[in-house]
Order: sequence, then structure tokens, then C-alpha cells
Amino acid sequence: FFSLQRMGSNFQGIWPQFNGDANFYLARAHEAFDGHRDMNNPYYFEQKNKPIEALKVLQLAPSAAKFDFQRLNLFKVHRLLASLYYYFGDFDNVEKEAHLAIENGGSNNSSTDIQIAHSLLALTHGKRGDYVSSVRETQKANELIGYPNVYSYNVYGCQLAKAHFLGGDYQGAVSIARSVNPPKTSYAYPGCMFVLGESFLELGNASEAKEYFGEYLRVTETRQEKDIFLVRGRERAASEVTSLNDSAQ
Repeated sequence: FFSLQRMGSNFQGIWPQFNGDANFYLARAHEAFDGHRDMNNPYYFEQKNKPIEALKVLQLAPSAAKFDFQRLNLFKVHRLLASLYYYFGDFDNVEKEAHLAIENGGSNNSSTDIQIAHSLLALTHGKRGDYVSSVRETQKANELIGYPNVYSYNVYGCQLAKAHFLGGDYQGAVSIARSVNPPKTSYAYPGCMFVLGESFLELGNASEAKEYFGEYLRVTETRQEKDIFLVRGRERAASEVTSLNDSAQ
């Protein structure tokens, strides 16, 4: 406790809640989301990628924060909740938690968590077909990291393509993903490859879909940390490639 107190604003984690095992569970929830291979307490998380357990734990975290110093990092909890709700396709709660993350960000309004919150809002708007709002939220996320043009290479451009896919604008998703064209070594690249794969699949272009799903599998194979989205994405891509190969025979 005293070491955290001395760190003050330099502490970047989630403050312990001092109510039994709450801080332990919150840490385990974050590890489950991040996909860490080794869970250091077998009686709760024995394996990586436990999104249901992570969601149950994190849902309790906001009400457990009783003191001001505990609330300082609640924006991170809300962002994680928004990401988990997105994983489960619960867009109403994605919107709610993303807004709470932004509202509670305070002086941290340019942090990665706040950027992701804006990007999650872009996805939510896209799901509803409101692409103007998707562009606006993507613009906000990019401005926080110095990429003002949402249609040139940037971290969240592929998420904008995903927003169009979610709304059923498959051709628009293809156009945006191709215009972003991130470097292969970037974290954005696999996301664009996946959106291109699923968009071409919906458009009935099997050969292009197979090519992009295959590229997604290749570039994510060597990733050391595979979070819940990457694990599910690889399972989906592998299944689609197998199905497309079977159909071609």
C-alpha cells in the first residue's frame, strides 16, 4: 500500500480495493482479457482467455471502488468492460461503458484506454448504420495519437472498416481497409486482413476471402500474446479457409 501511495500519479495500474480478494480478482480479469499464458492462481483462472469469468468479475469492480484514489483508474475498468461487451455483441452496454470510460478518464483523456473507448463507440455506431458518427469517433481516437486523417494509415482505421462491416456496408469496409493499408508489422494489419476476409466472404468472392483469411492466419501465428479477440479470429479464419477449400474441391 505505501509503495503505491509513494508512486502517486505515476501508478498506472488499478488501485487495490482493500476488501478481501477483490484486487486479486480484478487483476485476474485483466489477465484473462489480455490472454496471458500463465495464471498464477489456479483456483480461479486455470487457463488463459476466460472472457465470461472476466466479465463477471469486472462487473463488480465499479461498485467496489469506495475511495477517491480507487476511482482514479475506474476508466480502465469501464474500457475493459466495453471491450468485453463488444466481444459478446452487447452493443448497448458497449456504448454505456465506453462513455463511462471517457467520462471518468479525467487527465488521462489521451490514454490508450480512452482511444479504444472512442474506437468502440465507432464500432457501435457502425453496427447501427450511423457511419458519420463512426468517422467522428474514429477521428477522436486518431487525434489523441496524432493521426488526424481517418482514411490514411492510422491505428484505428481498420476499426472504421470493421464498423462499416458491422453495419452491412461490405463494399465500404473493403474500400476503407484497402485505403488504410497498414504496414505488415503493425498491430492494425491483422485487423484489416480479417475485415477484408469477412467482407469478401459476404460479397461472394471466395478467392479473395480465402486469401485475406489466410494472410490473417499467417501474420498472427507468431504473436506471443493472443487475446480473446485474436483467439476467436484465428478460429473463425481457419474454419472459413477449411470450408472454402472444401467447397473448391
